[in-house]
Amino acid sequence: QATATPQGAQPPKFVLEQVTDTIPKLPRHKVRIVTATLPAGLTGGWHKHPAPVYVYLSQGVAALELDDGTLDHFQAGEAVVEPANTVMRTVNRSATEPAVFVTFQVSDPEQPFSEAMTK
Repeated sequence: QATATPQGAQPPKFVLEQVTDTIPKLPRHKVRIVTATLPAGLTGGWHKHPAPVYVYLSQGVAALELDDGTLDHFQAGEAVVEPANTVMRTVNRSATEPAVFVTFQVSDPEQPFSEAMTK
């Protein structure tokens, strides 16, 4: 992971680095970078994605809850992967601060970013 860093500058910080075989192998892809804010104390709706979503939390504390009850807690400056075709929701773990997310997805251009689900 060689990177050029100007003298006096901080080197890049790899927040998430993962080798994956879950990005769809298609002739064309749609790349999405999406921002979202979940107000303090709220829980997002159950949903799933047709392709993995890489989530960076820029502010706050949150948890990714999978439909099997698994919770992945993360805080500002950390990232998680929302697996494809898995029912999940996001929980803002702060009673006073919003959770601000930046997400990245590479998917089939014909597929939606996400699909609302009921548990």
